[in-house]
Amino acid sequence: MRFRTMILAVACLALASCGLGSIGSASSTAPPAPLASTQIDDKALVVAFDAYDTVLDAVDALIAANILKPETPRALKVANALETAKNALNAAREAQLAGSAQTYEDALRRAQNAFLLAQSALGSN
Repeated sequence: MRFRTMILAVACLALASCGLGSIGSASSTAPPAPLASTQIDDKALVVAFDAYDTVLDAVDALIAANILKPETPRALKVANALETAKNALNAAREAQLAGSAQTYEDALRRAQNAFLLAQSALGSN
């Protein structure tokens, strides 16, 4: 039980670290700066991919510890959420390369929502 709590804490920390901060906040009235003139966009994507990798490591550890059993409804929820997160992160990378700030932000929001779904699935029994 203690191992499970530790793994869930690591996963939650990784998921929380990919927060998007001011993206879409109510206090944001000016349009976002062009991607070429900002550094935060690149950092957000790097942190999000790092969080994704950390969550994959945590899931592997849960499987190795026989806490998360493959092919169970819970494991399938986690897998689906992580697949959605991966697709959204890849879309964000493509939007970043294309210089599309709105598409980039939308993709990061989708990734963040998918991470939250994975976190919820990992925390459920």
